[in-house]
Amino acid sequence: MDRTAGSRRLCNSTEPSDEALVTELDDPVATELDTSGILETGGTARISTISTHCGVYLLDREVNGTAWQSDTGSPSGDWIPPGWETHVDEFERIDVVIELVSPDELEITPIDSTETLVYIPTETQSQCD
Repeated sequence: MDRTAGSRRLCNSTEPSDEALVTELDDPVATELDTSGILETGGTARISTISTHCGVYLLDREVNGTAWQSDTGSPSGDWIPPGWETHVDEFERIDVVIELVSPDELEITPIDSTETLVYIPTETQSQCD
């Protein structure tokens, strides 16, 4: 299913032939918003659900085989930026739009929000339980 939001094309593809967009690290909860397919630069965004249990400074999963960390915020275990708290559900998850702006920049925005975080590649993996 493709949806359009502003100038972005949102893909929620679950075709079995797609390669994995997201490599789950330790997130046992899968939802209908989790997607498959390699994320490419150039304006294609994907909808996904991320865990906020240990904050969002380190992304809870790899995207395109890369671990990501926020370029702002705090590496403390429970950091969530102001404006994101209202989007967190009772299971400590948040539905987001993920867009690969460049090979070294990932933007993540909660659905129905304009509060975007920029993520950069990191060697540090989320150790959240």
